[in-house]
Amino acid sequence: MNSLWFILGPFLIVVVLGLGIGVMFLVLKKLGVRRSDLEPRTAESANQEDAPRYKRTGGVLTKAELNFYAALAHAVYPELVVFPKMRVTDLINPIEHRYSSNGAKAWNAIAQKHVDFVLCHSASLEVAGIVELDDRSHDRADRRKRDQLIDQAFTEAGLRILHIECQPSYSQPETRRIILQELGIAA
Repeated sequence: MNSLWFILGPFLIVVVLGLGIGVMFLVLKKLGVRRSDLEPRTAESANQEDAPRYKRTGGVLTKAELNFYAALAHAVYPELVVFPKMRVTDLINPIEHRYSSNGAKAWNAIAQKHVDFVLCHSASLEVAGIVELDDRSHDRADRRKRDQLIDQAFTEAGLRILHIECQPSYSQPETRRIILQELGIAA
């Protein structure tokens, strides 16, 4: 028996140690511990980890969008309130569940997109319509394709989307007339 232990003993010890190490790695992985978490921290790595990772981007709107926003907000008041830069998925969602094949495809098509301005009824904040300010970038093929997708999605969801050409200035009375008329809202 001693000779058997002499032959198999080291092998069994290696197997047991290997299993123990394997279980330890599985537990660490399950807990989300990364290799970098186990390495000793140097002063340099501590400074890098503590350094900010984000910075402000500035204003929410471009100069052209801000110019139009000022005219639009005054033009549609008091019937409507204007919300700039809203995500499409905050306004519409696919009919099919987002985790189904068709639902996921529809969700992915609109997930990373936003619209320039959302017009909501002042009393209820129910969406009345969408306004896209079309500058020269909307002449590009990729933007035209994106606009067609967004227009179709909002139309299918029963929301009106208006495209307004970017201009150096806007007449508030004319902007009001166009917006309220297109959305079918009595002034």
